Parts: sequence; C-alpha cells; structure tokens
Amino acid sequence: MIPILRSTPSAIPSIEQHLLALEPPDRFLRFCSNASDDSIHTYVASLNLSDDDVGFHCINDRLDVVGFVHIAVCGGTAELGISVSNSERGRGIGGALFDRAVAFCVATGITVMYMNCLAANAAMQHIARSRSIKTITEYGVSEGAVDLSDRNALLALADSWAHDGLGLYDLNWKLVHQLLTIATTLKSS
Repeated sequence: MIPILRSTPSAIPSIEQHLLALEPPDRFLRFCSNASDDSIHTYVASLNLSDDDVGFHCINDRLDVVGFVHIAVCGGTAELGISVSNSERGRGIGGALFDRAVAFCVATGITVMYMNCLAANAAMQHIARSRSIKTITEYGVSEGAVDLSDRNALLALADSWAHDGLGLYDLNWKLVHQLLTIATTLKSS
C-alpha cells in the first residue's frame, strides 16, 4: 500500500511546486491544455481543499509532493484529475491516488465519479482499464464514469481511515528521519 495523505491548505505550496515541475507534455496530459506557469498559479490559488474541493497527495523521502489527485465535488458526483512526477512513474502512485479518491467518494456518499483525460494519456488509460472503467473516446478525449452507488460505504470509510493512518505514520517517519539526519550532520560538524 502506498501512503497517501489528505491534502490540507498547508500542502498547497508543495502541490504547486509539484505541478510547476511537470514537463510541458505532462502538463498537457494533466490539464488537457498547454498549462503555463501562470495558469498553474491560478489553478492552485483556486484550491480551497474543503468539503467540495478535496485533494490527496503522496510524498517522497524529502517530503516533496510526487503525486496529487484533485477531486471536485458537485452534489452527488465528483470529477478527478491526477498527476504524478515523472521520476516516480511506474510505481503505482497514480493508481493508489485513484483508489484513494474512490474510497473518499464512497465514504462521503458520492455516487458517480468522472474522469476525463486525453486519449494519449496512457497512464490514465491504464488506470481505467485495470479498474474495469469503460471510457468513451471522442475528438481525442476519453471520458469515463464510475458508478459508486453499489459500493459499501462502511468498508470505504474503514479503508479511508486506514489510508489516512498510514499516510500520517509515513509522514511522521519521514520527518523523524530528516531530523535524525540533520542532528547527525550537526554532531559531525
């Protein structure tokens, strides 16, 4: 299981750094447009990470955000967007973020989750196929809807708590490791 943290407003600067570090082709796949630095600044400034604007992220050992899922909630539906740093791809982070988004949606009573991506986005297409999500592709854009109405909310809530606990444990472990590294370096000086 890959540790995933619920994004809070304090994580927004790190999320912004993650998105700005995406290469132009990756920005195009994530935002379905040529997202400039200014448009990413505007997008990040619009994040409020509240009940209808939820995010989860994954961090590396240096506490850098290396994956982020944004869930825009509207009534009983949600739409998500996922990004993973190029250096971290192929490790299952995108799939773990997707699964965390599903668990959150089910636990909070959301019945349908939408995903849109460019047909050329092989990573998102793989996530959709591996989770039996049927997508429709028109004009170079693939859209898929996940019916969550038959999922068990209690199991999803337990899964959410387990993910949250693991994410916090992982964060604390990485913080302690960084502090011990700093203390060792200072002691050696």
